[in-house]
Amino acid sequence: MARADDRSRWDGTYTHDSRSGDELCPYKSPDVVVKNGEFSIVWNVRAGDARPIQVGVIHGTVRPSGMVIVDAKVFNPMRADSRAVVEEMGDSVDELKKLAADFSIRFEARDIRTMSLSSPAACSGHWNGTAPTDKDAGTAKVITDAKVKPAPALAAGSSTWDAIYVHTGSYSTDWRCLKAVDKLTVKQGRFSIPWRLDARNGRGESFGEMVIGSLDGSIPATGKTKLRTWFSVNELPPEIAAGRTPAATLDTVRALAPTMTFATEGSSRKARLTFGDTCELLFAAMSAPSTAHVSSSGPLKKPATTAPKVSVPSKPSAPSKPSKPSAPSKPPPRPAGKKNGAECTLSSDCASHNCDDDRCSGTFDREYAEGMECEENNDCASEDCDQGECQ
Repeated sequence: MARADDRSRWDGTYTHDSRSGDELCPYKSPDVVVKNGEFSIVWNVRAGDARPIQVGVIHGTVRPSGMVIVDAKVFNPMRADSRAVVEEMGDSVDELKKLAADFSIRFEARDIRTMSLSSPAACSGHWNGTAPTDKDAGTAKVITDAKVKPAPALAAGSSTWDAIYVHTGSYSTDWRCLKAVDKLTVKQGRFSIPWRLDARNGRGESFGEMVIGSLDGSIPATGKTKLRTWFSVNELPPEIAAGRTPAATLDTVRALAPTMTFATEGSSRKARLTFGDTCELLFAAMSAPSTAHVSSSGPLKKPATTAPKVSVPSKPSAPSKPSKPSAPSKPPPRPAGKKNGAECTLSSDCASHNCDDDRCSGTFDREYAEGMECEENNDCASEDCDQGECQ
């Protein structure tokens, strides 16, 4: 980006190439030498016999944009022979002065650097210079004035809004509205947007874009941004101001008051910059908030957090020892059989048939025999009683 103090950007020699217009337009002008941004063009008119007659001088100061501040002067007093030639063609000195006020000159860098002169009276002139240099690259020019002090840093805002925001949309109906930036960086709750304008003046001449200052902001937790307008110039550049009706000044730009808010929509953070109802710029953060929840209707609120439940594995229980099998329960003792009312008390009674006892029959119910006490050792041989008693 070129700066206003780059006065030598267009320095060089420009060779006269062509001209058009009536007899009062610059005629057979010699080559033009630009030094430290300054130059002069000899203003000759064409006499009836095609002789060049000098009637004045066109001074110029070229700006980094290529626009020229023109100061065309008609000789006063004019030499008598020159005045006589002008009057012989049916013209006057006053007509020359009117033409002098309308000259426009600009420099451009294409395949070669060129200088062109024009006027509403259809005058034109063309000069060719040298090949462009690296200084000619780029279109946006940062305009600064050495007398303007740099703006102090704003107080930090809420870091919750820190992010890189991308431009998502805009509209403008006013030439004073700053142009959108592709990315807006918010750091420590602060940001700065270059005040970049289309360098187009009231005469319809366009010189690309120009940066004349910045719009700085500090964002509190509520998102209602505190804005400061700062300009790096004391006057509105002529690339923008020239030819405007009513006259445009820096105060004209200051009168356009900005408003900016940051808010959330769902999980997204967004910003909206407006200048009344004439301009709007929209931005969206590239990432969602990472540590806090932002409320679009009030200050930030930290999300409620609860400690995660951690399951502690239970201590494995010792394997259970196999239980000792319990001895089978003994069935209730069966009553001894009776024979003629006599109880059988000994197994030998079975042989005498003097008693009636199930234990003496082959159909003896062993379900009841198990667990019955062996009353004598000889009962063990018959396996008609609980053998555990014989161990």
